[in-house]
Amino acid sequence: MFAFHGAPDRSDGIMSEKPDMDRLDTDQPDFKAVRARIFGKVQGVWYRGWVQTKAARLGLYGWVRNREDGTVEALVCGTPNVVDRMLALLMRGPELARVDRIETEPAQGLTPKRFEVKPTV
Repeated sequence: MFAFHGAPDRSDGIMSEKPDMDRLDTDQPDFKAVRARIFGKVQGVWYRGWVQTKAARLGLYGWVRNREDGTVEALVCGTPNVVDRMLALLMRGPELARVDRIETEPAQGLTPKRFEVKPTV
């Protein structure tokens, strides 16, 4: 299981351990957090922007980012039925994408109270 803790300090990229009122604890009842890795033609096809738009419309929290290996990674958090709906959408992707597979695992920790695009890692 992965844990996401702290808030990035935008000035130097170091994680802060101080409480952040703009962050949400994913260890709440009736709350599901999933880390997903998306494989296929998912970079250069507006995949991250599409994910952010869909997640925001569904009222989800988390983030999406490109990875240097050509995959896309996402942390999707919300009520279980809505997270499951988003995972199905991730498999479809935007029109120009080709999703070959998705690997998922439960996640826990803190996440932003919004859905954001993060820098590539």
